[in-house]
Amino acid sequence: MKAAGINPLVHFVQPGWLEGRNPSAALSVSRYEAAYPSLHDAGVNPCVDYLTGGQAAGRTALPVVPGTAPATKFQITDSRSTRPWTASDGAAGQQGATIHSELGGAGTGVNGSVTFAGISLADALAKFTVTTSTVGGNAYLNIAYTG
Repeated sequence: MKAAGINPLVHFVQPGWLEGRNPSAALSVSRYEAAYPSLHDAGVNPCVDYLTGGQAAGRTALPVVPGTAPATKFQITDSRSTRPWTASDGAAGQQGATIHSELGGAGTGVNGSVTFAGISLADALAKFTVTTSTVGGNAYLNIAYTG
């Protein structure tokens, strides 16, 4: 777009979102539309909705939908790191099921947390798959929504 002299903001607000383009890594058009189908059916621009009332209504810019991997946390050691679920934690207005990790093992202090806003603990336990693995010698925890 830059090479064509097109203003990216103008492009996104007009045809870009209809092409499935995201305004930034912080908002996914396809995931927002999948999570809030009535907005999609009404032809509402997800970014405009989020900024003009969606966030205040409790909608999230990166909703967890089937087939997405909402969280990857590095430095997890499968045999040592803790990762208990908490029913409802997170910032005001963004509470949900949360994993608090103690990377160095139990009693070492929480140094990594992931909150899934609007997701109940029961849904998280029933619909998320949690795995650990390594990439390039770095251990990680991957949490995927399997519906």
